[in-house]
Amino acid sequence: TVDITVNKTWVKRETTALPESVKAALFCTLNGQRTQLDEQTLSAANNWTYTWTERNVKNDNCQGGAYVVDETSVAPNFQKTKVSYTDANGYVIENTELTSQKVIKVWEGDTNQNRPGSITAELMCGDVVKKTEVLSEANNLDGDNTWEYEWTNLLVSDCEQGYSVDESINIPNYQKTVKVLEDGTVVITNEFDNPNTADKTAASFGRIAGISSIVLI
Repeated sequence: TVDITVNKTWVKRETTALPESVKAALFCTLNGQRTQLDEQTLSAANNWTYTWTERNVKNDNCQGGAYVVDETSVAPNFQKTKVSYTDANGYVIENTELTSQKVIKVWEGDTNQNRPGSITAELMCGDVVKKTEVLSEANNLDGDNTWEYEWTNLLVSDCEQGYSVDESINIPNYQKTVKVLEDGTVVITNEFDNPNTADKTAASFGRIAGISSIVLI
């Protein structure tokens, strides 16, 4: 007999809308082969659940085999993260929302000779570094003074508070500012603070003063 239930669960942010529907299917696994017996649509209208019984499975040729349930379509921007089974609840298929995090590195007041050849950007969840990426001139997508990178396919469940980005170190002779755009993009700006500017200015004034005193004498 067939009496198998599938339940669909979602791990997502509160503001994320669910898809209209997904597909789940009942399979028969027999002699190492898996054959689809039936497919059903799961949606809010049926509370994302369905139960197969003997009367609603056509062409059931699974004598001696095992019934298995899996989804046959995955909603955009979601990933199947767990399939479990218990006698009480049947199959539970969990989908977790995927997100992305973009970082833009902006250089100001410098030249390629001043700035380092690369920096390491850190994808953070609170104080924990989740991923790193080395940025360099190869990430200069627009031919200007910006380096860009985007982490994709990030599970929202891995960082419920939301991801952030920072640099691994403070770069000498640069002043750093960080801001977050409305779309969540993190912009890290490094403005060059030339350490020789003050010395050069003082030296110039000294030479000018010296010349003036000679003229006055």
